[in-house]
Amino acid sequence: MLLIIMAAALIIGITICYLRSITIALMIITGTALSLGTGCFVYNIIYRIPIFPFLNLMSAFILIGIGCDDIFVFFDRWDQEKLEWLRKYQNKLLAENILLNSTNTYDDIPSNQQENPNKLKRSSSHDLSLFKHPEEIRKVLLSEEALIEIMSNTLKHAGSSMFVTSFTTSAAFLTNILTNISFIQVFGIFVGTCVLIYFAITFTAIAAFAVIYEKHIQNIISHVLSMCCTNFVNKAVNSAPAKLYHRFSSACRDFRNYIFGHFMPLIIIKLRYVSVLIFLLMGILGLIGSFYYPKLKVPSTQKTALFLKDNPMEIYEFSMKSQFNGYLKEDKRLFTYPAISFVFGIRDIDDGYIFDMNDRGRLHLMPLYLNRQITLEFFKNFIKHLGTRKDLFLSNYDLEEDFKLFYELATDDILVAKVINDRIKLNVSKTSHLNMIKYIRKINKTFIDNLISDTVRTLNYKIENDQSDHDGYVEKKLDQINLTLYKISNKQLKNRLNPVIIYSNYRKSFNRTLERIYKEQIQSNYDVNETRISLNNTLLDALTDEYQCSALKTAMQCITGVAGADNVPMDFCNRILTKQRSFNWVVLPDKPSPIDGSVRPFAVLITIRGVHNRTDYNSYNKYYMKVKNFFDPYIKQHAPEHLKHAWFSSSNFAFYGVQRELLSGSSSSLLVSLGIALVVLFLTSGNLFIAVYALITITFAIAITVGVFVVLEWELGIIEGIVIVMAVGLSVDFVVHFGVGYIHTDSTDIDNERKKVEDQSKPNGNEDDSEINTWRVMYRKQQVERATRVRGSILRVGSAVFMAAFTTFAAGFSMIFASVIAIRQMGQFLMAIMLTSWGFAMFFFLPLCLIIGPVGTCGSISFSRIIKCFKQTPRQQ
Repeated sequence: MLLIIMAAALIIGITICYLRSITIALMIITGTALSLGTGCFVYNIIYRIPIFPFLNLMSAFILIGIGCDDIFVFFDRWDQEKLEWLRKYQNKLLAENILLNSTNTYDDIPSNQQENPNKLKRSSSHDLSLFKHPEEIRKVLLSEEALIEIMSNTLKHAGSSMFVTSFTTSAAFLTNILTNISFIQVFGIFVGTCVLIYFAITFTAIAAFAVIYEKHIQNIISHVLSMCCTNFVNKAVNSAPAKLYHRFSSACRDFRNYIFGHFMPLIIIKLRYVSVLIFLLMGILGLIGSFYYPKLKVPSTQKTALFLKDNPMEIYEFSMKSQFNGYLKEDKRLFTYPAISFVFGIRDIDDGYIFDMNDRGRLHLMPLYLNRQITLEFFKNFIKHLGTRKDLFLSNYDLEEDFKLFYELATDDILVAKVINDRIKLNVSKTSHLNMIKYIRKINKTFIDNLISDTVRTLNYKIENDQSDHDGYVEKKLDQINLTLYKISNKQLKNRLNPVIIYSNYRKSFNRTLERIYKEQIQSNYDVNETRISLNNTLLDALTDEYQCSALKTAMQCITGVAGADNVPMDFCNRILTKQRSFNWVVLPDKPSPIDGSVRPFAVLITIRGVHNRTDYNSYNKYYMKVKNFFDPYIKQHAPEHLKHAWFSSSNFAFYGVQRELLSGSSSSLLVSLGIALVVLFLTSGNLFIAVYALITITFAIAITVGVFVVLEWELGIIEGIVIVMAVGLSVDFVVHFGVGYIHTDSTDIDNERKKVEDQSKPNGNEDDSEINTWRVMYRKQQVERATRVRGSILRVGSAVFMAAFTTFAAGFSMIFASVIAIRQMGQFLMAIMLTSWGFAMFFFLPLCLIIGPVGTCGSISFSRIIKCFKQTPRQQ
């Protein structure tokens, strides 16, 4: 907050010195506060972005600096239009031969040139004094007609350049959406929105306030001061400090008029070739340094310093930690030999809210058909093929062993045994115990005797004490089978000496033993080959699915600690978990069904260790692309149709993903923002050459800025990625103003200069000399027109552009005192980009226009004619 106040104080001071108005300075701060408040409302309520990182706080510095640009251009143009309107008003009176009480005089123009109203052209908005008394000027300007015309012309001429600068700056920030890093995305959205809101406030509220201030507030202030503080005001006006201030203000105005009205145009015109050559070489060197050697590199470590290295919170992490042997190879342990997981069953789609990093969205599941033989065979071959790629992966032995356990669930022997077992269970459930006994007696009568003898339990219990052992005691609920069993067993027992049993326990044991013997006899008579032949693919898939679901249910019970439920013993779970060699083959189960409790698979993860053992970005990128070039073609060629959605990832790729996203996201955002700037420049200026020259200038300014920071060993982190992209929006402002000023130079001035060239040329009688002279005159006309346009552009917006750059530079200067590295780097970048972009716009773009700039309508496209043609075409048809 202290730094923001410091930046605001600097801007207020600079604005007061330049515009000599405390009100306008306060309007800049008010506009910044309003845009920030409205931006927060849009950010939280309309965009519904739940996070607000500290990076967004830096938007206050950016808005204070950027806002001055529009304010300076607007009020500079406002003052010029007022003087222009007064000049036209006097010309109108002079044309009607009306004597005025006050005459227009130029400080630097002889009086004999003031008598012709057609030559009353001002060379600068500050060199013209139309009336002797300021009150006469105010009375003329306060008419509704004058204010409407002045505001209309101001918005017409300044509005286009203000819109271009604001739109391109906002677009540059908004292109950060192209990256997948949330902090960069939300920062770009917030600042881009605030810049557009600031433009809307400037174009509407501040413009309206300018009219209100001109018409009402000035009168109110002067009236109040004249009534309440007449003596004080008179003393203050006549005091020495006031006179000194007026002299200083007048000297500053004269100095500014001299610099941008005479000195700068003279230097640019005289040294245009040298200037273009020097800045061209600087731009080329910047491109080489930024993108070739030493070039901007991604971060070499995942550790990010938040404070300066001498900060107590950073000393251990960045100065002392590396001295311990345990941390020397920390990055190598984290990122070498990555565990690569190949994912099947889940599509690589993130449909969560793009601006909420906590919103993971929902899983997009695809059918696995894991029970099908074609799916299992694919996984078997794929795992086997992984073992052959020794250049990419380590041993796949554990992976093959884990998959083997799962694959056995679908082998023929297990499925045939399951079919036979299911048929036996069905037979047993439909066969009564009496029929079982009859079936067993047919096979071997001794089975029954052994059955009864094996199931008798002798206890010290008197038979007379248990009524259930009496011959005549039979419950009504007992069926004939149980009665028969009772008689057989009771008869067998009576032949024994002192037999004592509990019949209820005996009956249960007898029945279980009977069913077991019956099962064994039936199973021994089944033909396995005949059963195998009778199985079709549909039945095999159904059996495999049932086996897999049962295994998944058991595994889930073991993993979640609910062993014991559904008769799953704890010791079995322990054996299963210890038997698993690793988690290289993982089948992810869905939640148990609330209907039958079944568990079904929804995804498969195949994990294997990679052979990569380096941590630098280039080697990691090469390894990642090798894995991708192996996996994608293999899936496309060999995978079944329902598995072609597969993809791969690794937790060890996290930092590499950040590096790659910073590089690709920054590059794509930079290219898109440059493209947007080119289109907007072309649409605004209507001239293709100006748009291309401006784009080259912006590119060189960004390149030299980035090149300087590369030399200073900056890395492409989050802050650097943001500032590189927003460099387009910040550097485009100056070339836009100069380009629009170049195109919209007063045609009368151009015609007068071209006519002077014609008058100075003296044709000779020789035809060859005449032809040569014609080409020479044409060339001189073009050069004079370019010089006139450049001089007019500097006169029109030169001082405003310089002050806009200086105020943004001052805002950046106030940030370099922060202890947080991100804020300090942002301030350093603002200072550097303002210096380079203003320098290239002034000493490269304008000299380039002087040398090969468009003249006349060259390169211009009349959009009004195109629109008129489109409107007339349907009528003609």
